Amino acid sequence: MCIRDRTQLSGEGYGLNIGVDWATVGRLSGTVRASANQNQARFTDPSLPTITTRNDERTQQFLALGRWGLAQLFEIEGSFTADRLQYSNVLAQTQNLEQQIGGLAVRYSPSALLTLGVGARGTTGRYPQFYSSIPGTGSPLDFDRRDADVSVIWNPSGATRLEARLSSTQVDYDQDPARDISGATGSLTWDFAPTGRTNFTTTLFRDTGAAATFQQLGTAGGGSLADSSQLSTGLRFGVNYALTAKIAATVNLGYQNRDYAGSLGGSEDITNLGLGLN
Repeated sequence: MCIRDRTQLSGEGYGLNIGVDWATVGRLSGTVRASANQNQARFTDPSLPTITTRNDERTQQFLALGRWGLAQLFEIEGSFTADRLQYSNVLAQTQNLEQQIGGLAVRYSPSALLTLGVGARGTTGRYPQFYSSIPGTGSPLDFDRRDADVSVIWNPSGATRLEARLSSTQVDYDQDPARDISGATGSLTWDFAPTGRTNFTTTLFRDTGAAATFQQLGTAGGGSLADSSQLSTGLRFGVNYALTAKIAATVNLGYQNRDYAGSLGGSEDITNLGLGLN
C-alpha cells in the first residue's frame, strides 16, 4: 500500500525582501535592507532529530550600513546586522539562533582593480533553548565574538573576481567554555564568468557554526541552515547557465565538515548536490 498524502507535513512558505540604497550629494552613502522567509525544513537535516510532523524554518535578517568615501580612494564603513533562525516544531527548537553584529571597516582602493580593507566586528548571540531535555523548553547558550579582519578584493579582468577575508577570531561561550575559540577564520570566493551566459562561483570557508548558518541563506546545495558546531569548514561550487533570457539552469555542490565541542562533542561531514531551474 502506498500512502501519497502526508497532510500533517503541509505548510506555507513565503519570502519578503525590502531595501533601499541611498546617497547624498557629498560623500555619504549606505544601504538598509530587511528580509523574512519561511520554508519547510529539510527532513534529512543531520543536526535535528527525526521529525514526522510539520516543521517550518523561519529566518529574519536586518542590515543597516553607512559609508563615507574620499574620492573613491578611502572609504569608512559602519554596519549593524541582526539575524534570527527559528523552527516551528518543538523538537527542532534547540537549534533556534539569534545574533547581532556591529562592525567598522576602512577600505583603500589604489585602483579600480584592487581594494584592501581592515576592520573590527563585535557579535553577541544566543541559542535560546540549547539545553533542553523537554521539547519546547530549555536554557540558553550565550556567546560573544570579536573579530579583527583583513580583506582583499581583486578584479584582474572583467570575467574574474577574487574576494578574500582573514580574521583573528575570539569566541567566548558563557555556559560552555569548552566551546571557546581563539584562532583564524575566513573565506575565499572566486567568481568567474567566461561568457555572458555562464557564471562559476567557488567558495572556501572556515568559520563558527553560528556564522556559517546565515552564510548559507540563498545558497542552493549549501547545506542545512541549522549549525551549532564549534567550527565549520566547507567548500561550495556553483554554476549558473542562462538557457534563455528568462530561464537559467543551476548546479550546486557543497561539502561541509562540522566539528563540535563542549557538551556536544563529535563531528559530521555533509555533502549536498542541488540541481534547479530559475
